[in-house]
Amino acid sequence: QTVEDGFLTVRQLMIYAGLTGLVALAIGFYLAFMSTRSDITLLLLVSGAFFVLFYTFPLKYIGLGEPAVLVVWGPLMVGGSYFVITGTWSNEVAIASLAYALGPTAVLFGKHTDKIDFDKVKGIRTLPVILGESLSRKLTVGLLLAQYPVIGYLVYTGFFHPIMLVTFLSARSLGRVFKPFSEPRPS
Repeated sequence: QTVEDGFLTVRQLMIYAGLTGLVALAIGFYLAFMSTRSDITLLLLVSGAFFVLFYTFPLKYIGLGEPAVLVVWGPLMVGGSYFVITGTWSNEVAIASLAYALGPTAVLFGKHTDKIDFDKVKGIRTLPVILGESLSRKLTVGLLLAQYPVIGYLVYTGFFHPIMLVTFLSARSLGRVFKPFSEPRPS
């Protein structure tokens, strides 16, 4: 979009991506070197690099883009950060990360559902292209709703403080999503 809107040329975008990627990689190697569990930290670094490099192609083209976002924005990013900071892996943190990761995944799922025709023409087989519009609309709503049981479970187990139940107040605004997603996509 930055190239399409004329903010950057393709060359400038590639330089920017290369420089920021190298900085991120350098920080990752530093953290792996400083970590008491450098083997796992390095594995997290390699996993993150894999998803950055291969999300657009081939993962997005074979219906794995949306699951990749769930993994990256959840257990990899949140769980991995927790691990690098504390030196221990926490399954509870990984579960908690899903409450967060389901949001961006649902947004992406909705966006790809809206772009089904465009993606089909380009040969991009996102999950909504594979599953079809009707099921994809239902799955998008399901992803949004799935955040609530995750939060409820974590409050029930004591991992989250009961104040987290305040997030359930957002369910009212989520109700506005149901109507447009219960009807076929406008042309």
